[in-house]
Amino acid sequence: MSKKKSKRRTSKARYIPIEEAIHTLRISQVQMEEWVALGMVRVFTTAEGRALLESDFKQLANSQISMNAALDAFRHETVRRESDVASGLAEKFRSEIANGIEQQRNVIQELRTIHAKYHDRLHILRRQSGTTAAFILYSRVLALLNMSELCAEHLYWETLLLVRPVNEALDLAICFVISEHSEEGRARIREWFRENKSPAHSVCRTVIEDYFRSLPPHGAQDAFQGLMARLYQATSKPIHSAHHDIMEVYSARFENKELVGVGFDYGPSSYPRKMLGLVAYLESVLVSTVQTFIVCFDIAQSLLEPDDVTRLNSLHLRLLTSSLSKAEFLS
Repeated sequence: MSKKKSKRRTSKARYIPIEEAIHTLRISQVQMEEWVALGMVRVFTTAEGRALLESDFKQLANSQISMNAALDAFRHETVRRESDVASGLAEKFRSEIANGIEQQRNVIQELRTIHAKYHDRLHILRRQSGTTAAFILYSRVLALLNMSELCAEHLYWETLLLVRPVNEALDLAICFVISEHSEEGRARIREWFRENKSPAHSVCRTVIEDYFRSLPPHGAQDAFQGLMARLYQATSKPIHSAHHDIMEVYSARFENKELVGVGFDYGPSSYPRKMLGLVAYLESVLVSTVQTFIVCFDIAQSLLEPDDVTRLNSLHLRLLTSSLSKAEFLS
């Protein structure tokens, strides 16, 4: 009678990046750092930066102290919101939103011009390759970005619902391009063209993670591992009707120093400062769009003409500079 070897399962510790914890708890950065300084919260250094143990985060999220801190942060936000209106900052933010959207639309138009230039070269009605699939997917990305700008222009917070479809299309495009020479990759591309079937996003993430982890510097692979899953999870929150995302459009006012709820924004947002933050976030989506365009059609396939690569690099730099200036404006 043979003895069965018992295998001891060791579960790997899971961490929550501190910025994500702050956002999820709906507290201020100052409040979190105060808890850390007092030893109330343990912070660990991971490949992705400072983070909390998931078990510690769960305990904190379900504590009364966390709920009180979230309410304090909401009070502070209400004061700042009223101050924006009284000081005229709200109108300034609306102007910044309009300027930001105009600049982003110019970038999207340049991307459309470059994209359309290669239409005939790829023979999209006959050629069923990874590059052709990526080119077709980019038409959807650009259409969704145009829709996002239209929604943001009219101050709709639900613009966030469009971010995940954009990211999914970008990831699918790069997945097809980098895997089209493998048997599995060719099978996925064939299914996409002939059976109208897209691979699950988890499959795309795995393909992309494996590809980039194979590139130097290899020491960066720990930081990259799981990052795409976190980003995907974050953009899924609005689609899955997570509580905090819905409460972003809820407002209150002070009556006799007491906080009294006003209600939800059922249409355009009544908080321009927050919408300007969303417009700045859309710029980060545009950064990813330009980067993926370069990876798919220049780095991977050398399809683009040198002048177009220069234009794309210029767009990339312009977006990064604009995003940084908005971050300073909002601080």
